[in-house]
Amino acid sequence: MIMNNLDRRVAQFPDELVTYGGNGQAFSNWAQFLLIMHYLSIMTDEQVLIMYSGHPLGLFPTRVDRSPLVVITNGLMVPNYSSSDEYDRLFALGCTMYGQMTAGSYCYIGPQGIIHGTFITITNAARKKFGTNDLRGKVFVSSGLGGMSGAQPKACQLLGCVGVIAEVSEEAAKKRYDQGWCQELIYDLNQLIARIRECREKKLATSIGFVGNVVDVWERLANEKETLVDIGSDQTSCHIPYQGGYYPVQLSYDEARKCMKNDPTKFKELVHESIKRQIAAIDKLYERGMYFFDYGNVFLLTAKHAGAPVGGDDGDRTPNNVLEQYNNNLKWIQEAENAKLVVGSQARILDSDQMGRINIGLAFNQAVRTGRLKGPIILSRDHHDVSGTDSPFRETANIEDGSAFCADMSVQNAIGDSFRGATWVALHNGGGIGWGEVMNGGFGMFLDGSINADDNIRDMLYWDVINGVSRRSWSDNRNARQTVERAMANESKLKVTMPNELAEELRLELTIKPPALNWRSILAAVTGIEESDRASVDKIEQMNRKDMGQHRQISCLALRRGENVDLKPCFAEDWIRCGIAVGKVIYGMYGSWSDIDEKQVFGTTCKSQFKGNIYRWQLVWSGKFWCPSLSSGVMGESRNWKSRAGAIEHAIQDYVTKMTSAGLLTPSQLQG
Repeated sequence: MIMNNLDRRVAQFPDELVTYGGNGQAFSNWAQFLLIMHYLSIMTDEQVLIMYSGHPLGLFPTRVDRSPLVVITNGLMVPNYSSSDEYDRLFALGCTMYGQMTAGSYCYIGPQGIIHGTFITITNAARKKFGTNDLRGKVFVSSGLGGMSGAQPKACQLLGCVGVIAEVSEEAAKKRYDQGWCQELIYDLNQLIARIRECREKKLATSIGFVGNVVDVWERLANEKETLVDIGSDQTSCHIPYQGGYYPVQLSYDEARKCMKNDPTKFKELVHESIKRQIAAIDKLYERGMYFFDYGNVFLLTAKHAGAPVGGDDGDRTPNNVLEQYNNNLKWIQEAENAKLVVGSQARILDSDQMGRINIGLAFNQAVRTGRLKGPIILSRDHHDVSGTDSPFRETANIEDGSAFCADMSVQNAIGDSFRGATWVALHNGGGIGWGEVMNGGFGMFLDGSINADDNIRDMLYWDVINGVSRRSWSDNRNARQTVERAMANESKLKVTMPNELAEELRLELTIKPPALNWRSILAAVTGIEESDRASVDKIEQMNRKDMGQHRQISCLALRRGENVDLKPCFAEDWIRCGIAVGKVIYGMYGSWSDIDEKQVFGTTCKSQFKGNIYRWQLVWSGKFWCPSLSSGVMGESRNWKSRAGAIEHAIQDYVTKMTSAGLLTPSQLQG
């Protein structure tokens, strides 16, 4: 599996140990590769190999029965230090590495590892837009012919539509063409438009790789009088847009690589400008009827960071229908072999439900046992699956109970797989959409035809699915609830905590709020905003929805405890936004600490810079007035009273300046 990950036909940059995704590595240096190969050649089944972010920690004694032989972690960080800058530093020191989804767990099988998902995704996009599975004469435009994105042209070929996939690297485009994953290569934009028009009119099925920048393609399509594209997406490596994941249209491929190295600040500016141009062209085509979707590579999030106007509403959802999924799989199974998908080792991917996976695994093991298959099998799965990944912008984006940013599921999944029969388990930071944005894990299971392997299949694959389905059931996903109910009916030992539905009236009644008052009224009362001045309060709520996203909590909770009110901003942003929830903090009088019963003081913690240091300070509401105070944990000069007073004064002035310049506080609100 390791050698397949690094095979030149499979890996993106094999000499650099990069398997796919621009920087997804199996190891961070060749010394690690040699050392793990040495360990694997001498270890027994009474030892387990421990891998720390590419570093082979060593062989350790273990139990023979059901213990994994290899345990892998990649990029796991103390949460406060899981930033891109910290990754760059620690990677340079050899302390950590980015294992993507399947690179660092040795389960990558080339573009066919994503082909089924791509096939289903484009199919569902067509269903959603056109209400049909018939894509003849339809044109799909996207970008990327790399390790994962290279599945797009083959999926279009299988679906019978016209696939146009732009790729800036001629080497990558030729690689996919030579492997048969792309039927045509075109270098000239005029020739491309003519070919699209011809295939569209004649309803020809083909996959076209355009060697050039996708922004040029989008802008040309937007300027054409007729709409030549029906469905669009993007698969650039937007988790690393400034390190080679996205190439700006203003520069050639070689120029971009030089600029990236010699002037990274300028390169970042060009990337932002290029993405904004791309979004502008896509928006024009969208207005003319094209359907565009984010494939899960955080393209739209990257565009938002670049300053492009992106957004959407909640009403555009695709229904999950169980029968549809089975029909999709049937079509896939019938047609996949004819498409000649294998690159590197013999492999195949199929998305299936819990019992489907177990039955397929048992059939594989039986085929090994009877000699129908001449050798053992490694069973694995795509990491962006139901249980293995906590990714709030992709896999867990539809978990709406507030836990989308929690990583318990993926960590529990790796632990559970480890003692249920996995041959190896892996846990990674950042797979798919970037460092610090996701926790993902995977496994490998060795099928040798034994009865023990049958037991492992039943136990481990059962957990590997039901874990994530149960988590989604608890967040009130109706399909997940139905699946869990069926599973419990079939297995008496399965007892999953199920949610209870509440009437909307009762749900509103139980919402956290002061007795007999809604949170906006409390916010108005304690911040000095008049009850009649609803525009200010409403603006707070609207700004939160726009800036924080639909799955975030409301901008402020106002909790009443007796006669005292505690304001709690509910988002982890800079203190200015927290200040928005607090409102007009300097309106009230300032009193001395002797006027306040410390047991009745509640407040909100903010932070501000003073004399080069960051201080944490609080605005506490005594029931009569706001009192700003530095928290007791500050260091250095702040230990003396004058410095504390100066920091408080600076914090208030900093707050007022920034809030008034943003138009969120008016001079009339500053009286008092």
